[in-house]
Amino acid sequence: MATFRSNKVNKRQTKYLKSLANDLNIDVNVIETLSPYVFLGNVGLLTGNSYEDIFDLFYPCKSIQNVFLFNNRRYSLLKFADSDFAYDVVNKFNGIFASKINKVIYLFQIADHVAQKLVDTCQENIKKLFSQQPEGMKVLNEIINEEDEAMLLKLIDWNSDSKVEHLKNRKVKHFGRRFDYSINGIIDDSMIDPIPDSLIKLATEWKEAQLISYMPDQITVNMYEKGQGIPMHIDTHSCCEDEIVSLSLGSDIVMDFERLGNSCKKHEDRNNCCVLLKRRSLLILKDKARYCWKHGIACRKYDAFHRPEDLDQFIIKERSTRVSFTFRKFRDTKCSCDYPEFCDSQKDKAVDIADSAQMEDEFVYKVYDKIAGDFDRTRYKPWPRVKQFLDSLPLGSILCDVGCGNGKYLNISKNLISIGCDTSLQLLEICRQKQMEVLGCNILNLPFRDSSVDHLICIAVIHHLASKERRVASLIEMSRILVTGGTGLVYVWALEQVKDGNKSVYIKAKGNAETDKIIESAPNLPVHCNRTEFKQQDLFVPWKNKNQDKEFLRYYHVFREHELELLFSDVHGVEIIESYYDQGNWCVIFQKK
Repeated sequence: MATFRSNKVNKRQTKYLKSLANDLNIDVNVIETLSPYVFLGNVGLLTGNSYEDIFDLFYPCKSIQNVFLFNNRRYSLLKFADSDFAYDVVNKFNGIFASKINKVIYLFQIADHVAQKLVDTCQENIKKLFSQQPEGMKVLNEIINEEDEAMLLKLIDWNSDSKVEHLKNRKVKHFGRRFDYSINGIIDDSMIDPIPDSLIKLATEWKEAQLISYMPDQITVNMYEKGQGIPMHIDTHSCCEDEIVSLSLGSDIVMDFERLGNSCKKHEDRNNCCVLLKRRSLLILKDKARYCWKHGIACRKYDAFHRPEDLDQFIIKERSTRVSFTFRKFRDTKCSCDYPEFCDSQKDKAVDIADSAQMEDEFVYKVYDKIAGDFDRTRYKPWPRVKQFLDSLPLGSILCDVGCGNGKYLNISKNLISIGCDTSLQLLEICRQKQMEVLGCNILNLPFRDSSVDHLICIAVIHHLASKERRVASLIEMSRILVTGGTGLVYVWALEQVKDGNKSVYIKAKGNAETDKIIESAPNLPVHCNRTEFKQQDLFVPWKNKNQDKEFLRYYHVFREHELELLFSDVHGVEIIESYYDQGNWCVIFQKK
């Protein structure tokens, strides 16, 4: 290859050549040659990139024919019209900083037989994803004609209808009853329009033809622009009958499915799969597909799938605007399905006091031990009003940071004698390495004498306690160790992340691909979708360590306005000096009398 390469680019390309040779078990010397195929390094699934990232990056070239992505790899493969086009692309883009994806990219042409081995790998992965479908799922193609499709697409004026809801990645309108996405269930709402006659007529025809089992009394219409989708979810069992029906219009789409828990009975069964929903098709979910599988649509502009008539032929298709009509029949009794482990009607959703310690151990203490390093890397900046409180304390005061985490408040003021305590041994080790005075303990049993500290802070801690009684007990324990006249500052996450029209820093912060996609069921409680408003008080909040696939769930009880003050009403011998709202947190400064 005659192209000029800097030493740095050359070294990185050599690294990718060796990696590719190792992955394919071939001689590194047979890889690089003139061909229509271009290896693209530093851009792949493992680096968080997608088909649309690559197509957008190389769109000006016009000659790109296909893109192949590979599981758990930091590279991808491009196919161009011929080797000359490929050669020009390598010369133009190799070693440059691609601002669209915010990284340096590395390219080189690879031999046809090497590319074919990579393509076979990619296609095999896609074939596996499409080779299975959830039990109880059925797809009926061409369920309506083009004229009916055109009529239904005009049913809603998405720009002027005041009852259209604008969600993060789609627009929604409900008929009959409202489908509440915060609980994945159906609620009555007098503001909802009745079901249009055209949809009643359509459902009647399907029921008379025995295609569906129930006449729907709730319909949700979603409009997705190109690149939009909906997170993985499962409709609450008790909200509707054993049948969910969805009509796809306007565009083909690939829907993702993921099996819940351990409902996989056969070792060879996969826990995730993909289903192609063609425009004018009807998706019917019953039995396990309804109760045991989550479904969702990834936010991307392109879908990769094999041709139904030829499993060895693969295409990447650009999406366009899609509208889906989801038909449900409201259930007015509890669900009695055969899958109680996933059923809200058949398992106790409340977290009782007897289970609280186990909940905290599993979903708080153990989690923070596992994420300690990443937590320290991302949680280093003190909150201004906490610093303001610390700066106001008298010279020489003894300060206790209850739940000190990585110790970011322990060294703020040299005028204080600061001691930290926490349950996470890994976070305490990080504090120790920073030469901080810390010790391990549980917030419900602080190892300090009565009236032994002048002031204390407890920042973002007691919202991890899983019952009201335990939260009150923690405040009593903090009061016990304070001297008379001593003050404390307590912060907890607020349910209200938008106040007086202003979004909190948490809501405004940019999410990431790892966590924004998550809305699902977890043991007893729902999992929150990061960087969105809280919909209920007891939930799990996900954390994903950088450069790791594993995700961790942390238990939270987020506080309503005045709830923290009410907890203090059960603590004798203290008075509230000030309470305030600070960037998505409810805060109280209290004093021991």
